[in-house]
Amino acid sequence: MTSLITGILEYARGSQDLLDAERLEVSRLVDAAALGHSQSLGELGGTLHVDAPHAIRADPDLLVVVCSNLIENSIKYRRPDVPPRIAVTSERTDGATVVRFSDNGIGIDPEFHEAVFSMFRRLHRHDVIRGNGIGLGFCRRIIERHGGTIALDSTPGEGTVVTFSIPDVASPASLPG
Repeated sequence: MTSLITGILEYARGSQDLLDAERLEVSRLVDAAALGHSQSLGELGGTLHVDAPHAIRADPDLLVVVCSNLIENSIKYRRPDVPPRIAVTSERTDGATVVRFSDNGIGIDPEFHEAVFSMFRRLHRHDVIRGNGIGLGFCRRIIERHGGTIALDSTPGEGTVVTFSIPDVASPASLPG
């Protein structure tokens, strides 16, 4: 219950606070987000490979939350007895920076690719995989507040790729002042 309440409070805060947008290197965002997951990755024999040389204009606190959630999901939804492999890349395209988080996890059936971004939408029983169903919904809200988009592509048993893009100039309505 505490986790659920904390998640709801974080979602509300992230949805209402003014964005403190600044130029951020994607690789540094991922490194900051990975700090909280290095022990889990190490214990599982997992790896995180980052090849993301681009920068975005975004709120650092909120984008670390997005990156942390995507890393956590890759660890949480790993295949049994297979070390998690996470790769993060970035590229520039059409006035935006695109960031991809790829993993070798359990994957998601195509019929649920959009549903997982809904608040409180869980695909697994709580006793099988812990969570409150807020993470990807919160990620979508943060990315949309930056004027961007987020989506995923996944194949059950092979892994998931979550892609988000942040435009070079965030929406004026989402920036302070």
